[in-house]
Amino acid sequence: MQVKEKFWWTNWSQTYTKKAKCYYQPITTEQILSIVKTAVTYNFTLKVVGGSHSPSDIALSEDLILNLDKYSKVLSIDREKAQIQVQAGIKLRDLNRHLSNAGLALSNLGSIDEQSIAGAISTGTHGTGGKYGVLGSSVIGLEIITSSGEIVKCSKTENPELFSAARCGLGALGIIITVTLQCEPAYNLHVVEYPSRYSHVVDNLATIRDSAEHVRIWWFPYTDWCWVWTANRTQQPVRKSSGQHLLAYYLDNIWIRFYLLQFLLLLSTFVSGLVPWIISLYRFLFFSRKIESVEVSHKAFTFDCLFAQHVSEWVVPTTKAKNALNEVKQIIETTKSYQFKFIPNPDKLESDKDLKGELETKIEAHFPIEIRFSQSDDDIALSPTRNLEDGGCWIGVIVYKPFFREPLFTKHFFEQFEKIMFKLNGRPHWAKPFFQDIVKGSESQQGESKKGALYDF
Repeated sequence: MQVKEKFWWTNWSQTYTKKAKCYYQPITTEQILSIVKTAVTYNFTLKVVGGSHSPSDIALSEDLILNLDKYSKVLSIDREKAQIQVQAGIKLRDLNRHLSNAGLALSNLGSIDEQSIAGAISTGTHGTGGKYGVLGSSVIGLEIITSSGEIVKCSKTENPELFSAARCGLGALGIIITVTLQCEPAYNLHVVEYPSRYSHVVDNLATIRDSAEHVRIWWFPYTDWCWVWTANRTQQPVRKSSGQHLLAYYLDNIWIRFYLLQFLLLLSTFVSGLVPWIISLYRFLFFSRKIESVEVSHKAFTFDCLFAQHVSEWVVPTTKAKNALNEVKQIIETTKSYQFKFIPNPDKLESDKDLKGELETKIEAHFPIEIRFSQSDDDIALSPTRNLEDGGCWIGVIVYKPFFREPLFTKHFFEQFEKIMFKLNGRPHWAKPFFQDIVKGSESQQGESKKGALYDF
């Protein structure tokens, strides 16, 4: 087991960092039990981290951090039942590789595969598809270490209440050490991507959602265009995109999407008004023509999320998604953000308006605004989509940190976005930061996430 003292932990986007007393990387179950005993004995907070890809503060701890990267074996594969049992630290990319070698695949995946399986299910990670739930809906069995050092098994038939809670438990119930997943025979996806007008998309969200097994939509702010990604299972062999030139694909993925885009967004933090131009040009160059391809399922579901970023994502009932998107569009196009300035003689203020300084910045929303879908997870206690009428529509907003420079409008944008989502009975994605106090229905005084502690013994 590897142990590091006074370890500085930071997440992938470097949005949060914290110095912990000890950082552990255990290899065996006995080592994990020993760490739990230490935490209980000295009344330390113990938190478990996986890929550290969550842009929230959910994994921060000043005491003990447990990383399960080396606790990541495949324990068993049942090809006949299409089931796999793995240790909790295995990354999704490695899980997909083992499944592919066994002729199996997960039924749905999120946009990235850098997370550990335990972290992904604990925070409600989801893909897209009107008939598919969050990733935790594929879980059929768990083993959990509690604060008393007991190893508890749970499933729909064994400790069912614990199972319902632990499939999206934010780590509050103990340390997940093994996960058993229901998979399916390996499959390819026929992917069709095409541009569509924003007005058509928002007026026909349910129809578009039901037009394919999996649907993902990107809206490009400041334009009237969306990019619709659809995917269906197919027996066709793998074939690459037919609608995009090889050179354009190389430039897009290597130079434009990473280096040039990041440079332009960095420039926009100094020169106001560039973002709409950047978005319009990028959309025209790479998202204005229909593209078709056939790809292995896990490769089709995932993509490179580029460079460091802030992300906020909420899910609303699909019936309210049109209103939500139109209100988000309105704040992007009209809201201006002011910053307070130093007032030398506050007693001479004639009105509250005098408190505000000159216009510092306005919301310049980055792209894309992502729209995804999932069914209601009625048997997962903390699933954000539990008991949602007609399933859930996930809406996510991104603010990039080009070369780690912070745009000025991020907090204001996210606060305005969350107010819209909350008003429409939305619920946050647990892995991402939010400012609302979900219990009281008001803004948190501290402006921090109200998600509770991960594995807080």
